Amino acid sequence: MTFEALTLAHAEPLLAFEQRNREYFERLIAPRPDDLFSSQGMIASIAELLQETAAGLLSPWVLMDGERIIARANLHHIQHQRKTAEVGYRVDELATGQGVATRCLQQLKIIAQQQLELTSLTAKVLDNNPASAKVLIKQGFVFMQPMYDSVCIQGVKWRGQQYVCTLNDAS
Repeated sequence: MTFEALTLAHAEPLLAFEQRNREYFERLIAPRPDDLFSSQGMIASIAELLQETAAGLLSPWVLMDGERIIARANLHHIQHQRKTAEVGYRVDELATGQGVATRCLQQLKIIAQQQLELTSLTAKVLDNNPASAKVLIKQGFVFMQPMYDSVCIQGVKWRGQQYVCTLNDAS
């Protein structure tokens, strides 16, 4: 498995990843726009992400297993002055429970600390995804506060939790 910075070359495998996992992801988080699920839509989405990356606001990555994407992960809402960012990741349904989310978080922490010189990371997890909260805690994130706004997923309102991880030499 290789952790790679997202590029336009990932458009086809990323589209396949999103299509393959669409129903699974939509049970856990708000749905992506329909136009993302086409080749043109995916290329446009990646181009937009790369613009945000060039502006220093985002650091998007994919975890490859051969030619197949099994996870995508990113540091977003990067605030260089405050030395913080928010983590996000999505793992292929068939790869859950295999340490993939842990591997992504480990890599994001290294990138945040060594490349971006950040000192903290935050994460949000909805209450419908306790496995993700367990991964965060295992990787040194601690509960910060509840999410006060609910998120509606398939007609159900979910609340969540916010976590924080202080990065240091032991991360």
